[in-house]
Amino acid sequence: MAPPVVEGTKQLLQEAQEWGMWTWASETNKGRVRSGIESATEALKREVEKTKGSWSKALREAYDGADVDPATKRAVRKLRDLENEMNQATAQSKATFAEAERELDAAKARQGAAEAFHAIGLHEAVFELARRLGS
Repeated sequence: MAPPVVEGTKQLLQEAQEWGMWTWASETNKGRVRSGIESATEALKREVEKTKGSWSKALREAYDGADVDPATKRAVRKLRDLENEMNQATAQSKATFAEAERELDAAKARQGAAEAFHAIGLHEAVFELARRLGS
């Protein structure tokens, strides 16, 4: 189960996708969104690392590239692919927010909120897959 801050941030991001220009222009609201995304991402990162730390030695070695059975190799590859997708989505949302702020563009800010929501969802999926791999 994801930390509570994640659900609060996802709710905030859903609301933010509806905000108009004046709401987005508020430093308070921009700060809430930024802080929420950072808190949720950090909480999920900690959970993923804690989960990976509980893996068996063989699974940790497989994740680090050791030659293992094909089923484990596929499962680890799936996790790595999902992590790459998550990192790309996170970078894209940050770039979109930066562009929206530079241009004072509420539509881009709403797009950034949608992208951040998606990235957090991918981070949750990484956490769940890492958890399933270790069980």
